[in-house]
This record gives sequence, structure tokens and C-alpha cells, in this order.
Amino acid sequence: MLRVIRSTIQGLNIDADLEDDYAAAAEAGELLHETHTSDKNLTIEVRAYTDPAGQNRFAVLYTHGADLDWHDTSDYTEARNSYEESVRETEKGVTLDVDDDDNEIPLFDTTDVRGVANYEEGSEESGEAEAYLLLAEWATAEAEKAQEIAAEKTQARQAAYALAIDTFGRGGNAVLARRVGKSEPTVKDIADRGRLILEAQRREQFSVDLFEDNAGGLYLRKAGDTTGWSLGAGAEHTCGPFTDDAKAWRDGDWEPNQGDGQTPNYGMDVTNLTHIATWSAKKGLKVINGQAGGPAAGAAGSIYLKLTRHATTLGAWGNYTPHGTIEESAIAALGDAAGQYNIAGIARDWRQAVNEALPDGVSLTNVAFTGPVYPNFPMEGLELDAVINEVDFQKIAARHKL
Repeated sequence: MLRVIRSTIQGLNIDADLEDDYAAAAEAGELLHETHTSDKNLTIEVRAYTDPAGQNRFAVLYTHGADLDWHDTSDYTEARNSYEESVRETEKGVTLDVDDDDNEIPLFDTTDVRGVANYEEGSEESGEAEAYLLLAEWATAEAEKAQEIAAEKTQARQAAYALAIDTFGRGGNAVLARRVGKSEPTVKDIADRGRLILEAQRREQFSVDLFEDNAGGLYLRKAGDTTGWSLGAGAEHTCGPFTDDAKAWRDGDWEPNQGDGQTPNYGMDVTNLTHIATWSAKKGLKVINGQAGGPAAGAAGSIYLKLTRHATTLGAWGNYTPHGTIEESAIAALGDAAGQYNIAGIARDWRQAVNEALPDGVSLTNVAFTGPVYPNFPMEGLELDAVINEVDFQKIAARHKL
């Protein structure tokens, strides 16, 4: 059924406040059929468009000077027939001019309606083909959407069955089977699938926050829980790294428990704790930065997160006694070799070599003489190790032997 969306000829049958939105959408639609006079003072068109409500429609537009009439329908055949009828009736209702030989001059300069003067054989075919291609695309999209909705409803039912049975407890299969009028094996099968869905959702949504107190104590809390877990003294050395613990917790291979030395804090108040990191199944590890711009983690948190390089003081080599640090495994590469080294030069060149090997936008700071080594944005510790291990520290040290 044709619907009037804008007209100076007749009243509207859509909300007048939506007239401009509908007309603008229709005017921007795909032109399928067109008939017009040479000066285009009179045009009649069919356009395919999507209305503001998201419905696929076909619009029939009739304009003659200041007069206009926009109609639309969801039925292409109805739109095309209305268009062709308008073209034919308009031609019939106009007294045509004649040329010097008394031959009638066609009203329309261009038309694709059979039986109307100036029609060219087959001119309507491209519009027909485009219309049916659009119909096929729309139908495909709608079918896929319907399948998606059906799948979502099926999964929702499966999850609901699983939750209902688990809530009922023992005998839940029988209770639900009577309630929904299905056999117990059928109900059990549906619920088993639902549990798989619920488990997949749990894994996907799994997230753990890591906190640290002023004394270096570390605390874990799973997203959605109010209970936090204190990891205990020295946990940064005996647990972790944090990413591994979080993944194991998600996968059911580990969780904080008193048997492993973790203490539950029911309704844990995090007001006086520092949030230093979050691991989520979707986004992986996110290290929280502090006010100074570097990681908010303190010494214990940095070790648990694998942000701090294990370091040692190099001692008095030559006439220089550094008080800073270089990565321990790199120092070991020197062994107990006799000789003296320019430690400042080794640290500078080693840092430069590591930075050149890192991806764009990632660099090491504080490599020497100022303490821990941090990336300027978080990297997994193993990724950083891989880069550092590629740098030949011995060659660098050899260049600075005194």
C-alpha cells in the first residue's frame, strides 16, 4: 500500500515531524526509473531507499514545478505500477504541442515506460535488474539477521535451562522437564549446551585487578567479586608472573586459596590500595600508570608484573664505581673475565642497542644508574626478554674494555 511521505497535492499519512527525514532519505535513494521533460520541470521517478526507521522501501516521486508528491511502499511491483500509471495518465492529461508539420511533440524527453512517446526499447531493463538485485540483497540480509536472532534465542534458552537446573539442584532435570513439557533427556541435553555457553561467556568476560599497598603487599580481585585476596609476604617472588596467574585463574587451573597461602579479604576496601594492573581475556595486560607517568607499581608489584629487570651492582671496575643497574643476565655474559671496563659506556651502548631492536614507539628508560628498567608502555616480560637476548652484550662490553 502506497504511503504519502510528502505532498503539496494531498495530506500526509506519516507523522508530519518526520516528513523531512523521510523525504531526504528517499531523495538520496538509488534511482531505478525516471521520466522527465526536456527542461526537467516535470519529473516522475522510482527510488529504492532505507527509511529513518531502518525499513527498505521504494519511493515514487512526482514533481511538477512547485507541486510535488512523494509516495512509498515496501512492494517494488506496486511502486513500479504506480510510477508507470502516473506517467501514462500525465501524458494523457496534457494537450501536446505540434511542430510545423502538425506532428505532436512528445511531452517527455526521456521515459522508460512502454507505450509512452519517446520510449526506447529495453530502457526499463536496467532499473528492473537493479531493483531485483536490491531485493535479493535485502532478503539475504534479513534472512541472516533472522538466523542470528534465532541463534541468540536458542542460546538464551540453553543458558536459561542450565541456570534453572543448577538453581533447582538435585532433581532439577525432572522439575524443569515437567515445567516445560519436555522429556528429561531433552532438557538435560539443552542444559548441557547451555553450560558450555555460560562457560565461554565467563572466560570471555574474565578480568582480574591487581592492587598494591604501601608496604608492598599485593592483592587480587576478580571482576564482579567483592572478595579480594592478599597474596602474602614475598609473593612477588613465589607467585606469578601476574599474567600467568590471571590466565590460570580464568582457565580453572588455579585460583587464590588459603592452602596456597592467600588470605581472603571479604568486601575488600581498595581505598588505600593502589590499582597497578588489570588482566582481561579480551584486552590482555594493562599496566596502570602513576602520576609521574611511569607504572604505578612499587617494587613488589613491578617484580610480580615483570616490569623490573633483575639487577645487580657492578662494583668497582677500573676507576669507576657505579651505583646503578644493568640487566643481570647481561652482566653474567662478562663472567669473571679479567680486566676493567667503562661501565657507563657499556650501559649507554647496551640501552641504545636494545632500543633499536624494539618496535617503533617502545623504548627502555632508566637502564643504567637510576634503578629499574621499564618500557615506556607495557610489554609482556617475555617479549622484552626476547629482544634483550638478541643484543650481544659481550661485544658491547669488549668495545669498552679499559
